[in-house]
Amino acid sequence: MFTVNHVISAKFGGREECARNVLSSLDWSAAAPEFRLAKAVLQDQVDAAAKIMFQIGSNNEIVSEHAYHSFPLFRTFRLQESFLQAYEKIFGHPFVTKVQESADVTQMQLEQSAEQGPPETRSPQGNST
Repeated sequence: MFTVNHVISAKFGGREECARNVLSSLDWSAAAPEFRLAKAVLQDQVDAAAKIMFQIGSNNEIVSEHAYHSFPLFRTFRLQESFLQAYEKIFGHPFVTKVQESADVTQMQLEQSAEQGPPETRSPQGNST
């Protein structure tokens, strides 16, 4: 996992040659599907990455549905049609639908927090004083 995080940092930090060198220096043939997915994504092999998504499926502890939304590894991969199609087939709903649901929940939480006021003005029961 450390290596994947290092390569993510290098790739998205403007040191793509470093990222390529690290990826090519390792033998990935016996790696778990989660790590092969990371390698494919980091090498911009989007079709291969989408195929590995199917191997991983929808009930994986390491690469969960939430991970596809939040993990920096998938930042540019999420924009690819092959990702969007695979995601929908695996999880049964479009990626953008889940993003919108998350945004709606966040908006509701922000509105509730704004109604309650700053923490220092709230009473112990959570009501504004």
